[in-house]
Amino acid sequence: MPLPLVPEGAGDTLHPPGRARAGAIVCGRWPCTARRPEWLSCGGVSRVAGGVPVRGNARSERSGCARRLSPRGRWGRVRTRRCRPSSRPSPGPLVQLLEFTISHYCERARWGLEHLDLAHEVVPLLPGPHMLALRRLQVRRTTVPVLVTGTGPLQGSGRILDWAEERAEPERRLLPQEPEALRAVLDWEQRLDRDAGEALRRILYDGLLQKPSLVIDLWTQRGPAWGPVLYRVVFPVMARQLRRAYRIRPSEVERSGEVFAALADDLDAAWAEDGWLVGDRFTRADLTAASLLAPLVMPGEHPVRWPSVDALPDPARVFRERFASRPFFRRVEAIYAERRHALPASVGGD
Repeated sequence: MPLPLVPEGAGDTLHPPGRARAGAIVCGRWPCTARRPEWLSCGGVSRVAGGVPVRGNARSERSGCARRLSPRGRWGRVRTRRCRPSSRPSPGPLVQLLEFTISHYCERARWGLEHLDLAHEVVPLLPGPHMLALRRLQVRRTTVPVLVTGTGPLQGSGRILDWAEERAEPERRLLPQEPEALRAVLDWEQRLDRDAGEALRRILYDGLLQKPSLVIDLWTQRGPAWGPVLYRVVFPVMARQLRRAYRIRPSEVERSGEVFAALADDLDAAWAEDGWLVGDRFTRADLTAASLLAPLVMPGEHPVRWPSVDALPDPARVFRERFASRPFFRRVEAIYAERRHALPASVGGD
């Protein structure tokens, strides 16, 4: 979910290049011209309602009709309103990134898609309710990010970056062509996933869960207005589930601290040589490191509105201050300043 957060984790026409407005309805055969917000998609990648993608059933896909949700939230009568062809050709299938804004794995996928210059729409979800969206997509796990493409969903930031790499222009690609350099990048990614992604998530949540209001704010940024209300009710249950899922126990937190300290030493040494982890240019290793370390560094260019350092619970603040003067910490700040641009205040949903 959030802070080092969760694991890996519809407008009448498609908007150029390959984007759709939040709340747009996209027909399985052509862009639908229906504009009323209560109409749902008749097939294909569907309208995003309250942050949750919705699909029509097989019958509605065949007939080309849309269904209306009754005020009480149950399905009303099926109304045969057919989609009309758009006056403009569709620029291609809609690509949507389902994500938690706060998740460092989602930041990795989000940044990668932007760097590789592939058109997509960011759809922020809320931890917990997000499982409704994933269940409709019939993915195997309950984690984000998930990229919804014309050929099916892709789950996990690594798979998403692999998909994007194949479609990017050669000059923007993040993987080197030389076999030795490629192996080095993949080795760094594997270690960073474990020693930065998982370890930092466990360490930081151990402290942050002591301050529910802070966690709720991080989870609900860019989400629907009802998110904070929901979490104020269910937070105790969510916190227990989080501690169990991420093994947030004193012994595991201590071991994760040792693992991360060793990684920090190696990052200091590797980045000190020529400013990049592999070779003499920005690669997926650097993008992965910066993304997964962002919840610790809290760079201003990140899409998340970070709390002030003084507002952090003592365990999280002390851990951050322990590394704040280290070379790797300053390098992450520099990479974000040079290569990352903050997202606009509103993206892909309520």
